[in-house]
Amino acid sequence: MASRLIQLPKQRRSLLGVGTAILLLFLPLPFAAVVPWAQTAFQVSVAALAVLAAVMLNNVVELRNALIPAGALLLTAVVAVVQVAPLTGAACHVLAPGQTTLEESAHLLENGTAAGPVHASLAPGATVRATLTWTSVALLLLCAAVAGRDRRGRRLITIGLVAAAAFQVVFGARNLGHDTIWGVPVPGSTSRLRGTFVNADHLALFLGIVLPVVAAWAWVAWRHAFDEPAIERRIVSVGIPVALWLFLFVGLAFTGSRAGLLAALAAAGVQGLLLARQSGRLRVSPVGILAGVTGLATVAAIGFQQGFGRWLATSQYDLSWNDRLNAYAAAIGLAPRSPWLGLGLSSFRDAFSMVSPVLATRWWHAHNDYLELLLSVGVIGVVLVGAAVVASARTLLRTQSDLLSRSEDRAAALAALGALTALAIHSCFDFGLSMPANAAAIAVVTGSALGASHRGPYRRARESTQ
Repeated sequence: MASRLIQLPKQRRSLLGVGTAILLLFLPLPFAAVVPWAQTAFQVSVAALAVLAAVMLNNVVELRNALIPAGALLLTAVVAVVQVAPLTGAACHVLAPGQTTLEESAHLLENGTAAGPVHASLAPGATVRATLTWTSVALLLLCAAVAGRDRRGRRLITIGLVAAAAFQVVFGARNLGHDTIWGVPVPGSTSRLRGTFVNADHLALFLGIVLPVVAAWAWVAWRHAFDEPAIERRIVSVGIPVALWLFLFVGLAFTGSRAGLLAALAAAGVQGLLLARQSGRLRVSPVGILAGVTGLATVAAIGFQQGFGRWLATSQYDLSWNDRLNAYAAAIGLAPRSPWLGLGLSSFRDAFSMVSPVLATRWWHAHNDYLELLLSVGVIGVVLVGAAVVASARTLLRTQSDLLSRSEDRAAALAALGALTALAIHSCFDFGLSMPANAAAIAVVTGSALGASHRGPYRRARESTQ
């Protein structure tokens, strides 16, 4: 049976892609959507996109590649709901043994009896808000998968992502030296490019997610360049994504994020290896390294000190490795308090103040997404998120190496694998995923590629019956 997505007119099929692209353009603008009203707008917008996606979807089987990742993220949100639910003493003793004593001591009545139920989360209000954001990210992944089944949708999403990233670089360059964003005083280094993000490292993660998308675009353009009869059109078709990649790479370097630069180079290297694996030609593998070297040379030519200054010196805004190691050690000591459920989504600051009051004034997050994930949602949440990543990566690797799929479908998988590589490395040193704009970007890139992963086999099966 033909999909409703195929039957819809082209204009209606593009609505979901247009809506997703607009959302991607908007989210970074209000300080990466960390302010409460922007988070609410994000949640409402995703709900509207989910309704539109449901109308366009004919059969849930069409989303089979996205169901496990999205379902795992939704189950993680369910874990957060359990964290704010009242637990009996017996349940809390099993799931969050360290919380029993802490909560009861805070709620003792004068006669020595417990005043109320025990919660696994140390900050129930913050956990509820974070749960809504996690749910929205999971739904957005599904929406992107629906939009990604059609290449027009993926192209619109790419335009939205690239436009958002380019704006951040331009706005950030014009705002260098200013201590305000949109007229609001914002602390931090004014010499680092940060766009509309409060933290330049978080902008680096956003750019690190977009760069592999542009690299995949350049690969598709190169494959189709020789179909153009005029050499000028060939140069333009390949030159545009290459120039954009270099532009965004320079912007990333100017953020001064060492983790971001390392992640971007690793993503380029992994994409080169994937292309070599796909083509069966080992000599293709250095293309990622060549791209990285070209990017570094461009940065050095434009502004060596601006691009590499933080590699050569430590600014007053940096956290030393001693601080990091001490903070990691103290934070790990919190895990036994609630090993299975965690201490609550978005409750790191409250928990960390119990073991390191001095560092807690500066450390609102763990500066390591893996550690914060363990502390926030426990072993159960880590397993669920890990399952989402593994399921996505397996599907994307299969699509990227499938020579029978269209090149744009394989490019979508290549982009998502590169973006996940950048995220995996950057998350070792920072907490960029706590920004809704970054979480939405990786969800859309991954979701649209998972949608493309189903599109190829479905289209071939459909064509074979005609």
